[in-house]
Amino acid sequence: MRKTTTDSPSPLSTYEVLGTNLRIHFEEELITIAGEAGESDRTGYRYKTGYSVVTANRDELAEAVIRASYSTYGAEIACIQNGGADQEAHQQRRAQAKALADGWLLSRGRLAAL
Repeated sequence: MRKTTTDSPSPLSTYEVLGTNLRIHFEEELITIAGEAGESDRTGYRYKTGYSVVTANRDELAEAVIRASYSTYGAEIACIQNGGADQEAHQQRRAQAKALADGWLLSRGRLAAL
C-alpha cells in the first residue's frame, strides 16, 4: 500500500508528474517540522496524495483521490452506510475527486472546457 500523505518543506503544486506517474496533492495542511540539532523548528506542508499515471482517464483519476482518503474499500463503504455526516463527507470527497480529475484533464487538453 502506498503512503497517502506527502510532507514537504515548501508548497507543492496540485499535480506532480514523475515520468509516467502522476501525484495529485490536495488538502494542504500546515505542519511543524522539527529542526535538526541546534536548528529551530520550521513550518512545512502536508498533503493527501493520490497516485495514478499521466494517461489515466477521469474515473481512474477520481479513484486515485478517493483511495488516498480511505484506508480500505471497506472504510469507504462504511462511511456511505453510516449516513449522516459521514455520508455527506463522502459525497464532498467524490465531488472534490471529480474536480481534481477534471483539472488535470483540462490542463492536458483532454477535457473540453466546462
